[in-house]
Amino acid sequence: MYLVLDTETQGNFGNQIAYDIGFAIIDREGRVYHSAHYLVKETFSNLPAMATAYYSEKFPEYIDRVYQQRIKPKKFTKIVRKINELVETYNISTIAAYNLPFDLAAMKNTAKLITGNEEWLEEDLETLDIWSAACETLCLKKYVKKMLKMGRVTEKGNVKTSAETVFQYLTDDWGFVEEHMGLDDVLIECQILAAIFRQHKKFTGKVSQPWRLTKKVKDAILK
Repeated sequence: MYLVLDTETQGNFGNQIAYDIGFAIIDREGRVYHSAHYLVKETFSNLPAMATAYYSEKFPEYIDRVYQQRIKPKKFTKIVRKINELVETYNISTIAAYNLPFDLAAMKNTAKLITGNEEWLEEDLETLDIWSAACETLCLKKYVKKMLKMGRVTEKGNVKTSAETVFQYLTDDWGFVEEHMGLDDVLIECQILAAIFRQHKKFTGKVSQPWRLTKKVKDAILK
């Protein structure tokens, strides 16, 4: 069983603070046993800080979702308590996210800001970076050729390996646009993780800067 997490943050990179936390409990087939979406009361209500959020333009949409009861504002300590309860209930072994180091840093920074202690998980879980695992198992020769054909490359000419582009590849939905809101992003990451497991290939899920793996594949193709 896996805890898949996504955060949206405010502040500078390296000191990112979570204001949006989405998560789901899934198995290796991608079946969702529990999901939740919360706004962190203490940080979302800080309007000057929210102005620093990368996706600050989504603020009105969050307000609409609160009124529609699609997302719940909750104190950070209560969100963390709920996550830890679910970890125990579902006997979670691993925490995963697309670019997991970013989300773990956001959770630690937020915990330290609000509680004075950066520790928020009660269990010592295994870690799995879905981005790393995707680049190890999915973003290979066939993927690179398709991305080059579809023009999914960065300004520097590197093949894109974001959750959005990987999901486009898996679903053949080239108009798909990632919401960049906690639970929405988690649910596509759950599908990506399930697709990774279906490859039956070895991976570590711990490669730093995993896009470099895909760059090597591209460079080999273009030799």
